[in-house]
Amino acid sequence: MMKRVTIILLFFSFSLYAQNWAPLGKGFDMGRFPRTMVIDSANNRLIFGGDFKWINSDSTLANGICTWDGVKWDSLGYSIQECPSCNTVDPVSKLYWYKNTLYADGHFSCPGLPFHHGKFNPVTKSWENIILCADINGTWQGWSNTLNSDSLVISGIADTVCGLSKSIGFFYDGASFYPAPLLTSISNYSGNVLRYFFKYKNTWYITGALEDPVDSASFGFARYNGNHWEAVPGFTNCPGFTSIKKYNNELYMTGPFYKKDGAPGNAIVKFDGTTWDDLGGGMYTITNNPDNQVSWFSDFTMHKGELYATGFFYYKDSLPEFGVVKFDGHTWCNAGDAFDNEVFSIDFWNDTLYIAGAFNHAGSQVIRGAAKYTGTGFLQCDATTVNEMQASARILKIYPNPATSYITIEADSELPEKSAVQIQNYLGQIVLTAPYEKKINISSLSEGCYFILVKTTGKGIYHSKFIKR
Repeated sequence: MMKRVTIILLFFSFSLYAQNWAPLGKGFDMGRFPRTMVIDSANNRLIFGGDFKWINSDSTLANGICTWDGVKWDSLGYSIQECPSCNTVDPVSKLYWYKNTLYADGHFSCPGLPFHHGKFNPVTKSWENIILCADINGTWQGWSNTLNSDSLVISGIADTVCGLSKSIGFFYDGASFYPAPLLTSISNYSGNVLRYFFKYKNTWYITGALEDPVDSASFGFARYNGNHWEAVPGFTNCPGFTSIKKYNNELYMTGPFYKKDGAPGNAIVKFDGTTWDDLGGGMYTITNNPDNQVSWFSDFTMHKGELYATGFFYYKDSLPEFGVVKFDGHTWCNAGDAFDNEVFSIDFWNDTLYIAGAFNHAGSQVIRGAAKYTGTGFLQCDATTVNEMQASARILKIYPNPATSYITIEADSELPEKSAVQIQNYLGQIVLTAPYEKKINISSLSEGCYFILVKTTGKGIYHSKFIKR
């Protein structure tokens, strides 16, 4: 009896053809873009912050913060900064919610009252300065504790606020600052920089570039053991987390860390306080590049049990690209379009995926700074037989590549004959089926990128890609 092999083509591609994204109005002027995006659930709208003065779609004066209600753009109350004679404004770098109040980080250029941290008053519809009682230029990087509901934490290099003793971090309860005693011992080292300080499952954690005077140990991720700070088991290098979020009481973390350097994952991991999960191989699985040290994630969110992320993906044998990916619990998948610049924020609003960033194009489509996903599915996760992929997948050799008329398929072992071949385009659509042969006629295919996965009985799964010229 002849065995059968199913071949499906898929990979993470640089695509100039797919149009899976819709612009939000006319978006933003080129060179001025949103850097942060949050959902305003109470008013059912999105709020964007960035370095834009005007919104391109209807010439609305925004001065760095604006709203999108699904139909039109608008400003948000009285401006967080004013500079009538300026063509540009300083960037709003981060927006976030705390106790149902909207906060902003940045360097806001209000004449006579420059400040870095503000909160929105929905009654007066104006922004209020959070007084640090210190040098307005300060050493504070921003608010780090958005994981806990009892307080925010302002963090950075050792400094003081409002007469309190110098520290690298202070609690803020929405009205006043107060000390964080656990930070005292590590605040005395001038080189220490605190990024995150939070409590998880009754244990305090910190991240940053840190050294503890108790044992002079250096670490990037530490926990307080009741006596002093100690490195969290699992990391033998300094991870330098860029983002930490909590979903279903588990921590998800991104940063410039890789297994080859001693980390428990590649640029993204999950942590339950004891056990690490590398989320299907993380960045290595996405880029298929064991030497990759330059890819990163910008932001991520969770929706219906699946993780969606934005990032910069440097592939081993194709152009690097900015894009959007999804992890369905087993496999990393691609949204099907490459962006011409970074995507900073990602989230779901009314069950639709939205993004914001510095991009002006998604594939060949003009989309300036903000978009929503209108595609029908993510490549690989949503393909018909993709869920059958296993960790034992192996790479096929395809040549010539690029090809014009024929491709030859080679594996690390002999594949069974009389097998079925399926070829998918970048949208996951099957565009060719044929009996399996080592040499496949692709002359009928249009120019573009195609994806391959080979499933065999007892021989594991094989996959690769090719380009048709």
